[in-house]
Amino acid sequence: MTNLEKTLRGFLWCQGPMQTGKAKVSWKALCVPKYEGGLGLRKVSEMNKALMISHVWSIVSHRRSLWVDWIYDHKLRRISFWDIPSPSTDGGSWRKILSLRPLIRNFIWKNLGDGQDTSAWYDTWSDIGPLSNIIRLQDIRRAGLSLQAKVADINRNGEWIWDTKKMRKVAHEDKPFTSSIVWDTIRSREEPVNWVKVWDAVKSVANMSSTSGSWNNITAWLIAHAKSRSIIHVIGRLVVAATAYFIWQERNKRMFSNHARPPDILSNLIKDTVRSRLWRLKFKKTARVVTTLDTWKIGGDYMFQNGELT
Repeated sequence: MTNLEKTLRGFLWCQGPMQTGKAKVSWKALCVPKYEGGLGLRKVSEMNKALMISHVWSIVSHRRSLWVDWIYDHKLRRISFWDIPSPSTDGGSWRKILSLRPLIRNFIWKNLGDGQDTSAWYDTWSDIGPLSNIIRLQDIRRAGLSLQAKVADINRNGEWIWDTKKMRKVAHEDKPFTSSIVWDTIRSREEPVNWVKVWDAVKSVANMSSTSGSWNNITAWLIAHAKSRSIIHVIGRLVVAATAYFIWQERNKRMFSNHARPPDILSNLIKDTVRSRLWRLKFKKTARVVTTLDTWKIGGDYMFQNGELT
């Protein structure tokens, strides 16, 4: 995986084999979503963990497969997946799967149902997590209970036969298992950046209030009004261009110079740049043009001489 990521870095920075001193930004900083200041790349090591965790999910969810049956018959042998020790002499893949348990233990809940298929000690079915985390195994044995006991075995006619007031099932949000969700849970994270705040601050002056910060929505608006000579659409194109330029500039400053400007400073800079460009354009003198220019605090009869924009 190290060599594979080195190849990816080389492609990005050198368009070939990686060379010393060519990387301008750490690979970790690039491998986060764009809203956290990265490029949306994914680290191979993190994706590998996410895909390996899919094997864990197959085991704990008892997915019907020959491999899962073999794991239960030859590896677990009636021992909980969460409790079985990691062998020092077994194959590397099995040890790798077992090493991922602490990473995902708190994210996997068991649907309690009637309790017949839920481990009383090792599955997460209550708000305090697996009971084996707070109850010593020798205390379980001393109480005459089996380590293989199910929840149904320690609850008779609605009464707990284990002396605890902490055990209770709580509501939680169930999500489907996907490798993408797993990756987003375990990946490296950076502080969210404020690019959307910048766009929200300037899009109203471009009459694009209904256009979200999604790049697909913005480009769709640009394509629809690419040839329009209306002053409204001209301003919109100028605002998008200035916003893209200054956000990219700000991103580089934060990465290379560790210097950050707040969103209001950036939005004012974008507006000043658009205003400066509007001063150099010529317009037809119509009520809409005059009103729009007044909004931007721009005026002067010379702007209407031989103007083509409306």
